[in-house]
Amino acid sequence: MNLAKVFSPRNGIDRSICFDYNSGMIKFLTASDLESVCKLANSIYFPDLYESDDKFAQLLAIYPQGQFGFFDSDKLVAYLFSHPWFLDQIVPLDSLVVLPTNPTCYYLHDLAVSSDCRGRGIAKAMYQKALELAGDLPIKLVSIRNDFLGINAHEFWRHLGFVTQSPVYYGNEERVEALVMIRIK
Repeated sequence: MNLAKVFSPRNGIDRSICFDYNSGMIKFLTASDLESVCKLANSIYFPDLYESDDKFAQLLAIYPQGQFGFFDSDKLVAYLFSHPWFLDQIVPLDSLVVLPTNPTCYYLHDLAVSSDCRGRGIAKAMYQKALELAGDLPIKLVSIRNDFLGINAHEFWRHLGFVTQSPVYYGNEERVEALVMIRIK
């Protein structure tokens, strides 16, 4: 499936579109949101899981329709970066990527929700938007359990129908245990 054809502005993706949800709004991220994205990411992840501003900027530039933010009173409180990818590969942290012309899966690169906004269904609502973009492709992600912050991402993704494909050590220098998870539609 050529996602460039499916998700072109000509075929109905309106980059200005917003999705109302509870007390906030899901909308497409723009370059002006990247500073807030990095601040939120750095408040959640350990240093060995940080990604540079350049990585987020690159994903936004090469596949803008897969990058969402949840805004509560104009403040970014959650984000989701997603894009087409290969089923047999994970995306290394903080490395630039080239999107495949013939993807075999849809990759959820990073989903983060600020600690004071968890439990409101924001992550699930943002995931639903990515699910629409995935079409018939399987969805893949690397799930990192963050016990320090009380986040059990593995259980969250299992609840949404994901199964473990394989364990992996993931990160920059000091790697953490994680799970490669997949959901076949």
